[in-house]
Amino acid sequence: MDDNFTHASILLLREMLFQLSPLLKAAQCSLRTIPFDFWQSWEAAETERVAWFNDPGVRLSALMSAHGIVLDAEAAEKLETAIVYALEKMDEKVNSHLMESVSEVS
Repeated sequence: MDDNFTHASILLLREMLFQLSPLLKAAQCSLRTIPFDFWQSWEAAETERVAWFNDPGVRLSALMSAHGIVLDAEAAEKLETAIVYALEKMDEKVNSHLMESVSEVS
């Protein structure tokens, strides 16, 4: 694996873990074990999620520029695809939690 790509992948993962930690925690839990503070932090996490999802290339470019990493088009496309895939999977899990909570209240 190319060193630039590996370094970029690690930086991207660290950045997403930091910015989207409430969503990642929720995606790893069941509804019953979801952290109590998740719902309070939902709005801030959702804003970040939308920013990553709508502009993965822009967010990735900014991150790479900040760290002086140059990626070729193929590597950048792979990382953008990974961003979108990860967010879609988190969305599926969080939406499942929301539907479970609604059905428990009904």
